Amino acid sequence: MHEAQQLDILASEEFERNMVDALGVRVRPALAQARRERMGLRTLIDEMRGEIEGSMQALGLELRTPIFVGEFPTGSFNAMAYPVSGGVLALMSTGLFMFIYKFIKIMALSIAVAQFDERGRPIGGTETEDSGYGHDEIVRLTLALVRTYLRWRSTDRATYLAPSGGRKWALCERLVYECEKFVLAHEYGHAVSGHLEARPVVKARTDTGDLDVVQTDWQHEVEADVLGTILLLEPCRVVDSREKALDLNVRVAAPLFFFGMDDLVSRCEVALWRRVGAPPPVRLSHPPSADRARLVRQLIRDRIQGSSERAFGLADLFLNWLSKTSDTAVERIGAGA
Repeated sequence: MHEAQQLDILASEEFERNMVDALGVRVRPALAQARRERMGLRTLIDEMRGEIEGSMQALGLELRTPIFVGEFPTGSFNAMAYPVSGGVLALMSTGLFMFIYKFIKIMALSIAVAQFDERGRPIGGTETEDSGYGHDEIVRLTLALVRTYLRWRSTDRATYLAPSGGRKWALCERLVYECEKFVLAHEYGHAVSGHLEARPVVKARTDTGDLDVVQTDWQHEVEADVLGTILLLEPCRVVDSREKALDLNVRVAAPLFFFGMDDLVSRCEVALWRRVGAPPPVRLSHPPSADRARLVRQLIRDRIQGSSERAFGLADLFLNWLSKTSDTAVERIGAGA
């Protein structure tokens, strides 16, 4: 077993037993190879788009104008949507996909799979798929990824980690996919809510040149978060099986984990600037990620009937790991590590 700060077991006493059962039913080692490496980002984007528009149809929502979605070849941890002739263009940065993918691969190194007793608690000595990475090594990999991104606005130079295998990666890969889909659903939220109509246009500097984008405000960002979350959860409106319960857990975890990743990057950036005695940059385009996460968590509670806490099993497990990893990473930056 690793240090207490690490997520060693893919469950805890609070992890609902039905989730443990569902893992055995739904997650199979045959799914270990990364889907993005089999399919490519273009195919994944098209798949996400189809699922989001299917949720819109189920909710009775209509697009004000057609949305064209594409991969934007920049390293930024970002996405954007802006009006073009004949519709709206939503651009998903390659760097967004790669940061989420690489960071969750690091988290996968912190996970082991175990057998559980009748109370839903892991049985000692039954752990498998244990990477052997301790908390210190996980934090080192996390800092290398974040520092690479902050210096180069790209993760291309970050340490390469081969795709994980087994059941734990099959689950983590689903989290990657739903995190990325939430970002696209957020951009759909802007388009559906009319945020891109008759708004001030500003220049956005990107790796491929300047773009004219619509300037939204914090209220619009919150509204897009709300609608993006609703679109993500729509297929799980009715949970009538263990498979659906697991699916709901992953979808609930996705936006909260995405905000946690964004918060990690922001905290590390502030710590780096303070370390050299310079004022950190002010981020004005979006509300603080912690505030966005609190709003989305409350929204999910309000929309899920019955025992909503069951839906947060995976989210709380992953966020606990993320919080401890982030705190240590920021402390090490402050200490000059």
